[in-house]
Order: sequence, then C-alpha cells, then structure tokens
Amino acid sequence: RLSPGEPIDVDAFLGPMTDQIAALDLGSYRYFGTKQTALRCNWKIQQDGSLETYHFNSVHTNSVARQFNGMAHAFDRFGEHQRFVLPRRKLLEHHDSGRGTREQMLPTYFIFPNTAFTVPHDHAMFVQVFPRGIRDCLFENAVLVPQAGAEKDASHWQRALDLTQTVNAEDFAVIESVQRGYDAEAFDHVILGRYEQGLSAFHESIDRAIARHLDKPST
Repeated sequence: RLSPGEPIDVDAFLGPMTDQIAALDLGSYRYFGTKQTALRCNWKIQQDGSLETYHFNSVHTNSVARQFNGMAHAFDRFGEHQRFVLPRRKLLEHHDSGRGTREQMLPTYFIFPNTAFTVPHDHAMFVQVFPRGIRDCLFENAVLVPQAGAEKDASHWQRALDLTQTVNAEDFAVIESVQRGYDAEAFDHVILGRYEQGLSAFHESIDRAIARHLDKPST
C-alpha cells in the first residue's frame, strides 16, 4: 500500500468482484507503457466522465463512436465497485451469424475510488486518477499486454496506447470545461439521469467512505 497502515486484504476489499477480476488473469500480463496527463479539474469530475458512455455519440463522433454504441451498455454493481459492458455496433450481426461475440464487447471494471481498467480482446488498459488539489488531478493511462501477445511488434501496442490517449484528449476538453462551469457558479446542483447509474453509485460510495472516516475515533 502507498500509505502507512495494516496490509490490505485485497479479497475483502474487492468483495463480490474478486471472482470477476481473478477470471481475467491479469497477473499474466506484462507492462508496456504509460501516458500521464495533468488536468485542471477536480478528480471526481474526471471520474464522472469515465462512468457513463452516452457521451460517445457527441464527444467521440470521429473516434470510438464509429465502433461502439454509446447509448447501450450493461451495468452491474459489486459493492462499492462497478462493471459495465459496452457493445460494438456489429454485435448483433456477429450474434445472428453464429460468430463469436466476445470481441464485440468492451468490458470496463471500476475499482473504487480511482481505478478502472478496460479489457479489449488483445490487451488491457489500466487507468488511475490522483487528486493534486481541489481543481487539479493527474490522469495515468497504461497498457498491459498478455504474454500470448508478446510476439506482436511493439508498434502495435504503441498504437493502442496512442489511440486511447487520443480518445482521452477528447474527454479532457469537456471535463475541464465542466470544472470551469463549477468555478463560474453557472449551476448550483446536478441532476443525474437514469443512464448515469455509475455516477450515482460512485457518489454514494464517496458519501459512505466519508461517513466511515468521520466515524473513526481520533488517535
């Protein structure tokens, strides 16, 4: 762990998501590379943007929206953690023709409070957001490569990392504008819609974490 204290019981922390994570066998992956981006926004605003996909059709029109249907995803909650699965636009076509559908789905796992990883069919993308101040955070995006993909040229994985960063940059512009809206006091509350279950769950988890911290006896 990064801070002093008792060792973390990972299985207890992940709770009902333990089996989901174990099935991915991420321990067999190897690290390829990381991109870091300093953002002018509160870390929770960045996290909010990662927990819904309906923005794909407007923010990512010329990138991932061509491949994925941002208006449909399956959402599941595992204690304080989350999983959502985004379908490619060709999912039904593959299903109806009897072809495999795994490569037509993009699962993303969110580990409360600041970690997420997405597992495309041939690698994994690992993302963390670290607060650096009230209006500043550091975004880190890493690519992990399965041992089975070791024979692929490094340029293949570099393209995967670069593509992810291109998509992230499209998000960053919107996310920092949201922070500017808060700073300008353009609105005094936010209403979360039915398609924003991930955001609602995230903020409920934050409220519970704060309450647990406040209930701890002082030392």
